[in-house]
Amino acid sequence: MTRSILIVASILFPIMAFGNPGDLKKLKEAKIPESKNATCKTCHPEGKQLNAFGKAYKAADRDFKKMVKETGKE
Repeated sequence: MTRSILIVASILFPIMAFGNPGDLKKLKEAKIPESKNATCKTCHPEGKQLNAFGKAYKAADRDFKKMVKETGKE
């Protein structure tokens, strides 16, 4: 019975990746221009939607340091 509940729950509620306070902290520690006055809206201008900066962060495997290396900004 428990196994059935877990299977149904994993289908109905898949694990989703969303920004979190840890991501904001990493952004501020990255010391890139966007980090100076960073808030959740730095990546998410409206709700869960990502802007270009948020999409670049996601494409860099959620690693701001990797983003800096790829863009050549330091």
